[in-house]
Amino acid sequence: MKRLIFIFCSFIILTAMSGCSGKTDGVAQDKGNEDSIVTTIPEVTSIPEVTIEYKNSMTEAEKAKVLVEKAEFADKVTFYDEEIGASYVFDLLKSATFDSTKEAAFYVVMGSDFNDTQLKALCAYLDTNSTQTLIAVLNTDGVEDIGAMEDRDYIKGAQTFQTFLKDNLLGWFCENYKIDTQQVCIAGYEAAGYFSAYALQEGDSTANYLMISPELFKKTDSLSISDREGTFFTEGNKALSANVCVIRTQEDKFYRASMKTDEWIKSLKEHAYQGLVIDDEILQGVGHNTMDLEALLKGICYFTQKEYGENEVACVEASKVMTQKETDSIMVGALSKDHEFYEEVTTADPAAKEYIKEISMYDQEINDTFTIHLSLPEGYDKSKKYPLVLMTDGVWRLSDHPQLRQLMLSGEVEDVILVSVGYPNGYDYTKIRERDLVDQPDLFLQFLVENLMPYLCDNYSVDTKRVTLTGHSLGGYWGLYTLFHSDTIAKNTFNSYYIGSPSVQVNTDMAFAKNFEEWFYERKQSLDCEVYATVGGDEDAGFTTSIETFFEGMKAHNYEGLSFDYEVIKGYTHDTVFKPSIKNMMIKYYGIK
Repeated sequence: MKRLIFIFCSFIILTAMSGCSGKTDGVAQDKGNEDSIVTTIPEVTSIPEVTIEYKNSMTEAEKAKVLVEKAEFADKVTFYDEEIGASYVFDLLKSATFDSTKEAAFYVVMGSDFNDTQLKALCAYLDTNSTQTLIAVLNTDGVEDIGAMEDRDYIKGAQTFQTFLKDNLLGWFCENYKIDTQQVCIAGYEAAGYFSAYALQEGDSTANYLMISPELFKKTDSLSISDREGTFFTEGNKALSANVCVIRTQEDKFYRASMKTDEWIKSLKEHAYQGLVIDDEILQGVGHNTMDLEALLKGICYFTQKEYGENEVACVEASKVMTQKETDSIMVGALSKDHEFYEEVTTADPAAKEYIKEISMYDQEINDTFTIHLSLPEGYDKSKKYPLVLMTDGVWRLSDHPQLRQLMLSGEVEDVILVSVGYPNGYDYTKIRERDLVDQPDLFLQFLVENLMPYLCDNYSVDTKRVTLTGHSLGGYWGLYTLFHSDTIAKNTFNSYYIGSPSVQVNTDMAFAKNFEEWFYERKQSLDCEVYATVGGDEDAGFTTSIETFFEGMKAHNYEGLSFDYEVIKGYTHDTVFKPSIKNMMIKYYGIK
């Protein structure tokens, strides 16, 4: 993590008060990305001390309902709040050598969706890196409507929830653990990130705040965060004794939440609050939906003044292992007769029902099941390694298995493993592909790279140095997204790409393919892969022009190692150009001369 070494000017940590308490003061300064502004605070003759003390104010009924359940790697602590009328379950993470007689840092994490594998990886990280750190992660597995809960607690009832957090949860933990109140942090993702900003300005509950992709466009009592901050300042408040770390992705740049966050941070800097320290961290090459654990670890490193390094990277990698639920979901069988294109594909090649395998696989992050079809070449020999072609829009790509297999049988191309990724019957394919290819492209890419590809490589003889990704239309847009995340989310899994008629006019949170390409070029000037792109000669002229303009901009960057070919296939429309294009791709990459 690149950041300036900050100095807490006149920062004083006083002896803890009776019970669980502490004192802090400091000087505002900003650290983070290269656009950050360092705010210098005028020298003051007296710095007010801020005492942080948490006392358990739970009613007897609430105390009686606190439940601590031991688990394999994370205890579950349940609280009930009478005023809100709801229960909250927290996964409590700590190292195996945690010493309850020593002071501990404490993080309350809300708004994340950590699965068991992520929690396990985080516990392992604490074992070797932060043995005296407690992390309580709000678990929403039993919540029927998470959106309604977030709206109730983080937005509409933010003041009531803040009281619960401060007087019940923090009070209980300070009563039962030796918490260093100068190392208590409220960490909030998205809507919970908004709540963290609210808590900072409405009572300043903790010494530290971690706001990850905060949704600062939201309002409580019709007041925006910026309006609240403006009122706070004009009422004569000059101090905000807290350390704030805001983490976002570069991909959120044009999204309204990020714009509101920029406005808020700018105002805080201009008002130069005494005791306020702000770090604004922008992550590059990271997806909005796949940065949860990395962002938390970067926040922990910031608050502990530690560089984000190999241990943190190892923790993130360990968190990507398939969960037990995902592993148990995998089912392999013959091509289902119920598949809506079964008759079409078996009519084209009756033998297809013998060589096409059907795999069902669930992904916990996307919370959906995918139907995957796999064709092994005739005479498949597991002692050999085979190239693999991975096709998106698998519902429609099923009929391409016989066509491409025929190229192998005729000797035009070498033997290749074919894989197409689609959905179970009955889905609204137009809507669901927008979710995966446009709205959440990072999650879909993570599923393919972290779940599907490891499974395929473990069970079939894949030449991992010769893997091709194909995508057409929205799939072409997603293929470009993947290409420009090849060094991060994609982990250099694909060596070649077929990009067909990419929909460069669509966007993900107002970020277009052009932005992804520009951001990639900012961090890297090499692309060691092959790209074959096509459009149909009979496609809309404006659509084709936008694609060609995009590719001209990409070629102008002259990426080292990139082999790029673009072809207009005459006589074909947007809907018909895929089949000749993928045939050309197969001959180009795997042809036998």
